[in-house]
Amino acid sequence: MAYATLQDLRESFPNDALVGGLADDDASAVRALAAAEAVIDGYVSAVHVLPLASVPAMLRDVACDLARYRLYDEVPGELILQRNQAAMGMLRDIVRGLVKLPLADGSQPEPTGQTVGFSGAGRVFTAVSLKGF
Repeated sequence: MAYATLQDLRESFPNDALVGGLADDDASAVRALAAAEAVIDGYVSAVHVLPLASVPAMLRDVACDLARYRLYDEVPGELILQRNQAAMGMLRDIVRGLVKLPLADGSQPEPTGQTVGFSGAGRVFTAVSLKGF
């Protein structure tokens, strides 16, 4: 599922010379958007059945931020780095259930039904009295 298009990328960053110079068939931008899609799918598929019925605006923005970061061969500026980190944080929050994905019609995506469980071997250490020392 395409979360963002080249046009979305251009509209999201109209003042970025690199993004503004992208042509409709710019292979590096297409690869960057595909890589962003793969990252988003990896996170979102942990909690929702894919493909989603529609693309939430927040995922379009996340895809654009991830793709923009990936387009920079050199070290990206601080703002680009921060937006990439925020996008990754948003994906982690979606998996944790801290952020819900609203669809265009106001509904929620179908959950996968998978849950995470934790178990342990029990206590390793116990309280010890130090009265004799």
